[in-house]
Amino acid sequence: MSNEKIIPPIRPREKLKLLGIQSLSMTELLALIIQTGTKKRNVMQISNRLAKLLKSEPNEISLKKLLSIEGIGFIKAAKILAVLELIKRMKNDSEESISRAADIYKLSFNIAKKKQEHFMLITLNGASCVIRKRILFVGTINQSIIHPREIFHHAIQDRAASIILVHNHPSGNTTPSKDDVETTSKIKRIGDLVGINVLEHLIVSPKGYFSFYKSGLIS
Repeated sequence: MSNEKIIPPIRPREKLKLLGIQSLSMTELLALIIQTGTKKRNVMQISNRLAKLLKSEPNEISLKKLLSIEGIGFIKAAKILAVLELIKRMKNDSEESISRAADIYKLSFNIAKKKQEHFMLITLNGASCVIRKRILFVGTINQSIIHPREIFHHAIQDRAASIILVHNHPSGNTTPSKDDVETTSKIKRIGDLVGINVLEHLIVSPKGYFSFYKSGLIS
């Protein structure tokens, strides 16, 4: 007869404390949410059944379907639905879609009011949703300060399908300078070579914006 002791599995809460939230399986995460089981089924058994439902029908979870699982009552179902709705809303908020110059202006209005010129890069995925926006250069925006290698380094790092350029004119006059036009043309040519489309360049101020695309300076 073996004298080896049987070590019980680590409960989700203890595992969280020891190893962090990322170490928990989907079943264990659900167990943290629903917290308790029933006389017939423990919390892990209920969570396992729930995990299978979420994996098989991720976009069709309803109150009725949750209540059909033995051990899931209204309160537990309400918690699960609340978590799913929060995830959906956070995802929608993070995926800002760009469809027109006004969308870009809204995203970049924080630099429109700056007293010094700021150059912003916005990277987008294939669905024209924003991956990331970042300030790359601060100072007089001309060919000597803007380095295409820096722009495309970040675009490639983000695995962007396309990019948008934005910079401000502190004077309030959004008419592009000769340097603005030449620099944009240079970046556009490099983008065509590396397969990353330069969709737009916006010059912004608190009073409005100038669109290179609308003006035919980017095609």
